[in-house]
Amino acid sequence: MKNFTNAHLSLIFTAKNGTEDFTATYQEFAPNTANGAEGLTLLQNPVWTLHRSTSSGSFSANMAFTFPANTLSETAPDSYALYHRSANSSGDWALLHETANVVASNTVTFENISETGQFMVVQTKENTERGNALSLDGDGDYLATPLNFDPAQGPFTIEFWAKAEGNEKDFQVLFDKTGSEISKLFLIAVWRNKLFVRFGDKWLDGSPRNYFSYHEWHHIAFVWDGENCSIYVDGKARGSKAISGLLGGTEQVVFGAYSENSLYFKGKIEEIRVWQAARSQQEIAENMLLTAASKLANPLSYYQFNQSGGATVNDFSLANEAAVFGNATFVPSGANVGNLGIVQTKKDLAGLGTQDFTAAKLKIEFTSLADTSSFTVVYQPFKPNHTGGPAQPLATIFNKPTWTLLQDSDVAFTAQLTFTFPSGTFTQLSPAAYKLYYRPMGSDGDWELLTSAANSVTANKVSFQGVDQAGQYMVVRE
Repeated sequence: MKNFTNAHLSLIFTAKNGTEDFTATYQEFAPNTANGAEGLTLLQNPVWTLHRSTSSGSFSANMAFTFPANTLSETAPDSYALYHRSANSSGDWALLHETANVVASNTVTFENISETGQFMVVQTKENTERGNALSLDGDGDYLATPLNFDPAQGPFTIEFWAKAEGNEKDFQVLFDKTGSEISKLFLIAVWRNKLFVRFGDKWLDGSPRNYFSYHEWHHIAFVWDGENCSIYVDGKARGSKAISGLLGGTEQVVFGAYSENSLYFKGKIEEIRVWQAARSQQEIAENMLLTAASKLANPLSYYQFNQSGGATVNDFSLANEAAVFGNATFVPSGANVGNLGIVQTKKDLAGLGTQDFTAAKLKIEFTSLADTSSFTVVYQPFKPNHTGGPAQPLATIFNKPTWTLLQDSDVAFTAQLTFTFPSGTFTQLSPAAYKLYYRPMGSDGDWELLTSAANSVTANKVSFQGVDQAGQYMVVRE
């Protein structure tokens, strides 16, 4: 094995005769042309050139190409192909290998290569699904869990993603733990573009029309701390009340229906998490865009719905398998949730100035901030469900990574945002070539133009002025 560490290339010789020198060149710029290469993503920055000092001998080697962090979006070897042309060529590329042998972290390995010259890796496939969601048709569908915890016994949190798709004039229940005793009414429902919560002796009208909308994903969290119940929508506090005279009970937890026989919900539900603790607003915001890769702390249940079918749903945390009733199906999820990411929060920001979310690779320079507010940045090194909106195919869409900016309040702000990408991402250094696209935090639809030109750009940073909306961001070169 010959490891060209500085050139991010390893050669594992499987056959070799003769003695000669090999030189590997790691090129952090795009080639003059990518003609001949076909695929979804041309990983043309970097490319590699391999020379050898003689041409009399022969060799065969497995070649391992190591890319900058977060470059590779797929782990399946058949998602990548290797293209080649001679060392001095400026013409078309030719397919050398249709599939990789191994993909590990940021490295792609191809077997049995006996050529020197220029090499370019191309991604040919991608998994466009971020897992699945549970789809309910509003006509007898629901999810029944074995959970029967007693609310009077201590704090708990219930959180999930939901996308309402029914008639807004119908009162539809998302969550119910009432059972047969109406005096113990405990439910979360949607009606007329609003969210309603009943717990103990109180109704929480936690969502005026501009907080909740149909046909768009929203994250909903209900928290009981033993004295007060609170509702959070998309990470923001939308209602809180003190509860007295709470009646205990061990009724079953149901999603998508009232008492398992009426007020059915039409839409999709995703990422149900039930905690045996009162989660803080910051904990909710920092975790709602990321799936848990390991068991949750203090869980009662965690349903991810990442299955293609079946009459039961696996519990990722414990053994509380849930039952699916009616015609419920599992469909690709459009919720803004993925299994990788970096999250950073800065609390109670006030006034102007620069806030550098270094870990999350975003810098915010506030030019106005109307009042104190906390901000959470989520760096998402995975592709969004959908990239419609920019003028394709003329656009180069930098959709891995994207970012989501969350705010704990509705305080108005204006800022310059500077996004840090992997080294060498940008080869065109004209700010006018770059645009910033946006969609709301929970949207899975088209992106809209937010800023028509960057303020500055380097090989891995791009800045945009005048940003005044929190949500999802995607950089595009057109």
